[in-house]
Formats: sequence, structure tokens, C-alpha cells
Amino acid sequence: MTVRRPLRYWLTDPAVVMGFRDMVPATIAMVAWGMVTGVAMVQSGLSTWQALGMTLMVYAGSAQLTSLPLFAAAAPLPIIWASALIVNLRFVLYGVAVRPFFRQFSWPRRLLYGFGNVDVLTGDFLRRFDPARLDQPALLTEDTGGFLQRAIAYFEAAALTIWSVWTASSIAGILLAQWIPASWGLDFVGTLALIALLMPMMTSRAEFICVVVAGITAVLCAWMPLKLGILVAMIAGVAAAMMKPLSAEEQDSE
Repeated sequence: MTVRRPLRYWLTDPAVVMGFRDMVPATIAMVAWGMVTGVAMVQSGLSTWQALGMTLMVYAGSAQLTSLPLFAAAAPLPIIWASALIVNLRFVLYGVAVRPFFRQFSWPRRLLYGFGNVDVLTGDFLRRFDPARLDQPALLTEDTGGFLQRAIAYFEAAALTIWSVWTASSIAGILLAQWIPASWGLDFVGTLALIALLMPMMTSRAEFICVVVAGITAVLCAWMPLKLGILVAMIAGVAAAMMKPLSAEEQDSE
């Protein structure tokens, strides 16, 4: 992400301010999940320095929580890698969704933007900025350049906010692990916070169907190994949201 910006830019640009503001509700969930991940790393047997290193290099809480029990059980590295990869396959969908905004950049810079792209950021970003404006020539206007610039500024501010909160929370969890008992249920608090963030985003029939189908599928597929149920739920939810109901004429023709 672009970091060489004057301080005045980060404090006054409307798109930047909007990016910071939109991520504020998500910080509740990020604090809870970050601390859960930090505590889990220490309690799974990693040293403080190992946990800190993992926090700074791996920006994927679900993959970390999936991998830690496998590390503790001395599972083969290919199994650990496969598990983390499957859990994080959802980011492929996120990358495809936001690709129109970043395809003009070099691949190292796209990798950096991809590193900062997380669940809640993708949802809010696409709600604010419609990629159709960049993909459909009929929708291009004189403001397209400004639209793209605002979108990038928003993304940078939002990504920086979420990453900072997550990293600080994870480090706090690592340093306070011995004083945070499992009975506090921080993981449950994080789940509730994520649900609270998700509900206002369900503004259309397709989004509602996607969430319901994905949720039911995830529960039914929880028995699958390597967290494959998450991937199946994602595919089922997206497929359900994309299905168009038959019109009255189409129904009559059948």
C-alpha cells in the first residue's frame, strides 16, 4: 500500500477519513480475535518471540488458529500448509472482486494490497465503490480517474486501520497470555462482533440468501477434515446468491 503520504493527507482526505471511519465498528471484532490468536499461539507451545514473529509475518487469524493445533500435534508440514491454504481460499474470491481497482499496479504492489485485504474490508469497500464503473465502458465518465483515486485512498486507510488494530491486539494477547484464562470466551465475543457487523450488510435478497445458505452449509459440513467445510460453504453461498429466480414467462414456458 502507498505509505509515503503527508500527514495532512491522512487527516483531511475525505476518502481516507471515510475508510478510517468505516473500519471503526470492525475494530471490536478485530481486538477480540487478535487477542484470541495471540493467546492461542503462546498456549499452543510457541515461545513469546516465535509468536511475535508469526504475528508480524502471518496476517490471517483463521489460518493461524487452524495451524496451531497441528503444530502442537507435530503434524507433517504439508498437512499444516494444506489446512492453512484451504481456510484462506476465500481470499481468492475477495481478490477477484476487487481486482478492477488494482490491475494497473505492478505485481509487488498488488501483493501488498492483497496482504491488507480482509473480510470486513472487502465487504465495506465493494459497498462504497462499484467495480462496474471500471469494467463497463458505458459507465465510464470524466470522474473515473477521481473515482479510482478515491477508491485506492479508502482501501489504504481501511487496510492500515484493520492491520494496526489486529497486530496490536495479537501482540497484547501474546504478552498477556498467562493472565487471560480460556473461560473469558474472547473467541465467542469475536464471533458475536463479526455477526453484528455482517447483519447491516444484508441489504438485498441475494445477500440474505448467500448468508443463510453459507451458514447452513458450514454447520452441515463441520465434520469435514482440513476445514474443507468452510470452502464448501463459501461456494454454496456464492452459487445460491447468483441463482436468478425464474420469471413468470419462463415458468409458463416450462
